[in-house]
Amino acid sequence: TLPVMIGKRNSLVLAALLYVIFVPLTIAPFYFGLRINLLAIAFVTLGDLLFLYIMLNIISKSDAKALKLARNLSLIALFVGLIGYLIASVW
Repeated sequence: TLPVMIGKRNSLVLAALLYVIFVPLTIAPFYFGLRINLLAIAFVTLGDLLFLYIMLNIISKSDAKALKLARNLSLIALFVGLIGYLIASVW
């Protein structure tokens, strides 16, 4: 696994960096033609805010409890963001 190869701290920094890169990319579907809907934007923004919270959380606390919370919150954030895209594609 990655923590074995590059270390736990470096793995957490890489994960945080990937979250930071991911957040601006969430507007790409709207740029490429997905209809902009206020409700959809709200869901996607909520997912983005959750991802930013996760990023800050894993950088500041790297114990097992914080990482488990980060995993669960990331699944919730993905679900919320996908609901936003679903709303944008249906309405």
